[in-house]
Amino acid sequence: MNPRVKLAAAGTPSGGEMVLYRHDRDYAIWVDGQDLMNSRQHESELELARLGCAHLASHDAPCILVGGLGMGYTLRQALDMLGPQGHVVVAELMAAVVEWNQTYFGGLNGQSLGDERVELQTVDIITLIEHSQDWYDTILLDIDNGPHALTHSENRRLYTREGLLACRRALRSQGCLAVWSAEPSKKFERLLMACEFK
Repeated sequence: MNPRVKLAAAGTPSGGEMVLYRHDRDYAIWVDGQDLMNSRQHESELELARLGCAHLASHDAPCILVGGLGMGYTLRQALDMLGPQGHVVVAELMAAVVEWNQTYFGGLNGQSLGDERVELQTVDIITLIEHSQDWYDTILLDIDNGPHALTHSENRRLYTREGLLACRRALRSQGCLAVWSAEPSKKFERLLMACEFK
């Protein structure tokens, strides 16, 4: 059995450390000693896109916002569900994650960042959402661990009433917000309903 190899590291906005490891053919990203994501377990990232994009089958040119690039699995699934006129904006706060996708993860996600339908923005998705209105047919959020932030404490704002209402404003009529979470949260579900998400 081959040992785990540290490939790269980067600081997080909250002052922690994010580390990329490879073990045999698998990759893992850890933050402050906790496993944030790995290439062996990514079905939930695919399902996020499936759920969020299911209503787009009849749309000729949908516009999707993917919050959090990760290893590119959600982006890959979203692209596979869109036609040639679809457009996907990817917001990734950390330049290191973008670099790792370009250097290491292209084989995992079919070189998704090179797809002409993709627009990559290395920005805070909260700012992007707050400056958008009636723009997206779907918003796919895979930020941190969901409502309980791990990497960037400011991400918690996205999961507040104000953040969710900003998401509603950014969505077009009949738009869909899909949120990845590491664990169930009845409190967050109640907040979604209070913000008139169905």
